[in-house]
Amino acid sequence: MKDISRTAPVGTRVMAYRNLHKGCWSVKSLKTGRVLAHLDEVFISDALFRVSEAGRQRVIRERSKNVHAGVVGVVSTLPAGGEFAPRTRVRYNPYQAATFLTAPDGAPILAHRSYTWTPQVGHLPWKSARKQER
Repeated sequence: MKDISRTAPVGTRVMAYRNLHKGCWSVKSLKTGRVLAHLDEVFISDALFRVSEAGRQRVIRERSKNVHAGVVGVVSTLPAGGEFAPRTRVRYNPYQAATFLTAPDGAPILAHRSYTWTPQVGHLPWKSARKQER
């Protein structure tokens, strides 16, 4: 994972979302509203899965994509032992649901202790994917 400690130190509150134009994840500061980095992978703790219902309705109405959903949390380092394996995949489609869903069973997910954005998809540590919902 790329070190973003100079632009987003560990402990920085951010929103991460899929950047469809650059093919990566954009990490935006919640304090300044500025994009801090474009990354292939980012680890976020105290993750809250957020969807703006007004933004979602605009997508449905106009059939045009806009940034209205992402994961809000704190930039963190990977826990000891490196990456999680295996993982539970998370997905979001504004035409199908108003929340993020776990891919295996389509269960809504609103929050989780930790979250890793990796190329193309987001993942939760699999053992606690359902237990950590708040």
